Amino acid sequence: SVKRGVFAPADTWISTEYLFRRDSDGDFWLVGRRGSTVHTARGIVYCEPIIDALGCIPAVDLAVTYGLAVGEHHVAVAAVTTRPGATITAADLTEAIAAMPFGLGPDIVCVVPELTLSATYRPTVSALRAAGLPKAGRNAWIFDADTNQFRRLTGPARAELSGAQ
Repeated sequence: SVKRGVFAPADTWISTEYLFRRDSDGDFWLVGRRGSTVHTARGIVYCEPIIDALGCIPAVDLAVTYGLAVGEHHVAVAAVTTRPGATITAADLTEAIAAMPFGLGPDIVCVVPELTLSATYRPTVSALRAAGLPKAGRNAWIFDADTNQFRRLTGPARAELSGAQ
């Protein structure tokens, strides 16, 4: 609905589901849609800042972030595709996420062979979400909140995260 005079006299504001943050210069930056926020054990995760941060890694071609229900809690998962011949390291992920100006990073990052695109060429997450928790391996990492670094997602770490110890 259209609202008037919300922030200043005679202004017009249209309510949307989009969330923004305001920086020290007064500029607004998109952090995502209200429905795309992920309520994790570490706090609220906003998807757009993660996508932007991962996109700054030279090896990353496309990135998407989404919430995934794991048992009774949720985790934030980022899936990326890489440029031909490029690789990503845990250090790359740690550095990129540490440089985010706002919000928390993902719980898991994984490299996928391809991302399905919508009719408007935006990555979709439905197939990724349906596949569940990414498999452990050399192309998947988990965030270690104790050290503030990413480390390889191992079988035991995945089992602990899924609650299937």
